[in-house]
Amino acid sequence: MRLAALSIESDLAPDAELLLAAASAAMQLLDLQLAETLADRAVACGGGLDAQIAHAMTITWQERGMDAESILAELADATSGPAQNQVAILRATNFAAVLGQAANAERELDVLPADDDEAQVIASALRALIDLTRGHADAAVERATAVLANPPDDAVAQMLSIWTVVTGLGDLGRIDEIEPVARRGYVLADSAAEVSHLRLALAFLHAYAYRLGGALTKSDAVIAQIRSDTCDVPFEGAWHAFLAGLSTMGRGALADTQRLCQESIAYLVGDDSGRMLKGFGRTWLAAVTALAGKAVDARREFAAIQWWDQDADACEWDSEKSIAQAWVCAAEGAVSQAISITRDAAQRERELGRAAVEVCLLQTATQLGDHTTAARLAELADRVQGPRAPAAAAHAGALAAGSGDALLDASRQYEEFGDRIAAADAAAQAVLAYQLAGRRGGAMSASATAQRLAAECQGAHTPALRAAATTSQLFTAR
Repeated sequence: MRLAALSIESDLAPDAELLLAAASAAMQLLDLQLAETLADRAVACGGGLDAQIAHAMTITWQERGMDAESILAELADATSGPAQNQVAILRATNFAAVLGQAANAERELDVLPADDDEAQVIASALRALIDLTRGHADAAVERATAVLANPPDDAVAQMLSIWTVVTGLGDLGRIDEIEPVARRGYVLADSAAEVSHLRLALAFLHAYAYRLGGALTKSDAVIAQIRSDTCDVPFEGAWHAFLAGLSTMGRGALADTQRLCQESIAYLVGDDSGRMLKGFGRTWLAAVTALAGKAVDARREFAAIQWWDQDADACEWDSEKSIAQAWVCAAEGAVSQAISITRDAAQRERELGRAAVEVCLLQTATQLGDHTTAARLAELADRVQGPRAPAAAAHAGALAAGSGDALLDASRQYEEFGDRIAAADAAAQAVLAYQLAGRRGGAMSASATAQRLAAECQGAHTPALRAAATTSQLFTAR
């Protein structure tokens, strides 16, 4: 790689074979920008189809999907036979994994010959990913698991199948099954140069799945490990900040999350790369700004969110945007609208069968004061693994019953696994419950707990915390 990098700045005749080998090495070392430069030079010096495909893939994995599609579309018109099939698979990968355009991905897969067994196995991996983007987590896990039972030689297809299983299990609330599958992905990334760089996305999906279930200690351990493994990689600063932001977001550290999201986005300013990081980063930025009670700034951040150019039925990450939108509306005082947003999103997830995602939405509705979530959360608590579902169910039941003691117990359950924002909201709601029951001492104790948690969340100012602060001033002995 060093030789190739030096040679492109020298008067030596370019060597396409050297440049391609170096591009592969650069990808293994997570330097996708250098890999793109080397592959581009290989194309320019006559490297042929292999160089063109390598060039397109270095662009794909920087999430510049439309740029990659421009190259691959030209290759599709210029090739035939097995080469054209290879290009179709690459286009389908780009459409499914980067652009979220499931229909276009299916179109490419439909032209693959039925008697090409290897191509059909790869197509099965991509169809599983398509199922996932459409929210059909159960079908996606089943299909991807079948692929991994007899894995193809193609390492990318294997990694995409592992992504699908890890993400789908998280969506379904089956987090106890995730670890062996994720470990298989990290081993693959260590052994196959073409997917080495995909370990970062795997770590995000792995940590995110644990976060859905409330297993924040496990989520943080995944993030700490991948950051340690790539601490000497200067090219992935955006990923490092992004993953750290996921950790602080889960634990309610609002100021830290704001800083890390801004840092992650700043690494990617100036080009169209890193669309997933930008999408999540801006969504989390809007949410934490709203949770801090800064309504005008939160609305501005929400308006700046840019997600994928995806199909209308690609809904894998819609819940994140719904939660951010709900908190923005709540910060503006439109709490009823915020509850309606989370209820509608939860109903959509219920229809899709993504139980863990539904729990997160119903938990948000409960934090906003929705008294109707108890029955459904009680059902989900028996199905979704991890501490979040039982805590959310306890919170919803306590809120519906108007029990200050039970709300404080729910607050302790949230705090125990690390969700301090939810813990603060449950404690704040306990203040009102105690006041309505005429228990001033209980209200004062709950208020102290809520204020402590709000401070630990670096200035949380949610509707529940605002209501508790107002109530404590108005309810006096007189």
